[in-house]
Amino acid sequence: MRLSLGIRGKIAAAVAALILVLFSAFSVLAIWRLRANMLGNLDRLEKTMVKGMGDQALNITTNAAMACKTAIVGHDFAFLGAVVDESVGSVEDLVYGAVLVADGEIRVERLRDGVLPKQETATPPADDLYQAFGPLVEDPAIVKLVDSLRGKEAAETTDRFRLGDHEVFAVYVPVVVSGKQWGAVLFTFSLNRLTAEVETLGGAVRNEIWGMAERVFLGSVGLLAIGVLAVWLIAQVITRSIHQLHESVIEVGEGNLDQEVAVNSDDEIGELATAFNKMVRDLQRHMALTAEKERMEVELRTARTIQQTLLPQVVPDLPQMRICGKSITSTEVGGDFYDFFALGDGGSGAAVVVGDATGHGVGAGLVVAAGKSCILSALYADGGPFASAAVAPSRVLNLLNRVICGITKQEYLMTLVYASYDSCARELTVANAGHPFPYLYRARSGQLEQLAVIGFPLGADEDMSFVDAKFSVEPGDVLVYYTDGLFEGTNSDGEPYGFERLEETIRKNVDLDPEPLKEAILSDAFRFFGSGELEDDLTIVVAKFD
Repeated sequence: MRLSLGIRGKIAAAVAALILVLFSAFSVLAIWRLRANMLGNLDRLEKTMVKGMGDQALNITTNAAMACKTAIVGHDFAFLGAVVDESVGSVEDLVYGAVLVADGEIRVERLRDGVLPKQETATPPADDLYQAFGPLVEDPAIVKLVDSLRGKEAAETTDRFRLGDHEVFAVYVPVVVSGKQWGAVLFTFSLNRLTAEVETLGGAVRNEIWGMAERVFLGSVGLLAIGVLAVWLIAQVITRSIHQLHESVIEVGEGNLDQEVAVNSDDEIGELATAFNKMVRDLQRHMALTAEKERMEVELRTARTIQQTLLPQVVPDLPQMRICGKSITSTEVGGDFYDFFALGDGGSGAAVVVGDATGHGVGAGLVVAAGKSCILSALYADGGPFASAAVAPSRVLNLLNRVICGITKQEYLMTLVYASYDSCARELTVANAGHPFPYLYRARSGQLEQLAVIGFPLGADEDMSFVDAKFSVEPGDVLVYYTDGLFEGTNSDGEPYGFERLEETIRKNVDLDPEPLKEAILSDAFRFFGSGELEDDLTIVVAKFD
């Protein structure tokens, strides 16, 4: 029996027979059936939203797996940790992320704070390939999940399970390079926020239905005095609006968000129709914002990946020099960069460049890309296969300054230090465009000095010129290049790290090789900064002469 016909027929029979009890009971029954139908459609709506969230989760995990290809083959766990950190930090519902290597063991994992109670952690495996980026999660649900997915060769989305106070599902995407599976990315997403939104919506609908039921029941007593005709007409209006709302809820539950119920009255039915229309508009807006946010996040992750390729991917063999560097951005796309490369046929020289574009974000990243392109153009201007050792650092800075002035119109500036090394003369030639002075530690005398070569930032004035300064170096001498994000970084009290702490850390660890010396400086700085986010990009390059 159709809902609208049943209501009209039984209301008419109740009025004709003056059976108040039957009329009231049928009204309550109609509202109860409507409640059941609407809650069922809300359940379908929840399933549609969960499916949409599952598709987005698969896209996020797949993008992370693509970003991890090169790093997982090269065992670059720092980069893998950065990918997982970025994903957990930027995706609100992502509560646990991990990267598994080919043997199925977890090598990088992240758990969002507050998901699980504080727990004792296991000792990391003592092997060369493992690098711990956080506590090992020993929750039984995680252990069981990893065991069930270990070794699988195809992407998979799991059923729901409990993780602490969260109802979650996991997405597993293998990382395949050249036909070989090198590992996998495993992300776990919480359904708590989505479930809470649906429960809130369901509660509002239930409250409206019960309120309407009470009002319809009380109003039915007064309708008895009006007569069969009046009751029949009113019943038609009520059932038509409810039926239209019912059909619209079904459409929304099936994913059609272009529904709008006509509001033909100011009574409770009109209020419910108004509330329904508002709910649909809110859902449309939420879905559009979610899609736009995801698009922007994908574009920023792509820009970050591209920018990372501007940094040295491998350390070249440089004459009489061991070198390493690291750049840490405060946003998805940073304004710092560094590079080092051999100069001349046969690699008799070397060049090191460290730069910092004002601000950070996409604009600064574009200035960085233009700057590196200009440097390479200057060094390879003769068309040969080797970077020219004859191009003075000051000449490179003069050319780069004109280019940046032309493309930024003084909206962006860049500080940059460029140093070339002549291994035959054991001589370092330095030109500086407003960049913090590098440190040179003299092994013979034990003195730590700054290479104070003065110049204005690039992009300030097209007619500026730069000068070269020469410094002799000996075996055991150490060079430390850095950006202002290191010494200007502050702790929770607003106190900057400063030059004195940097100099003290260099002196304490100067006997180390470049890589451990670099890590010692960064470790000391981040202990000082605490757990807060970086306010600026941070870059450091360490070179030691043999």
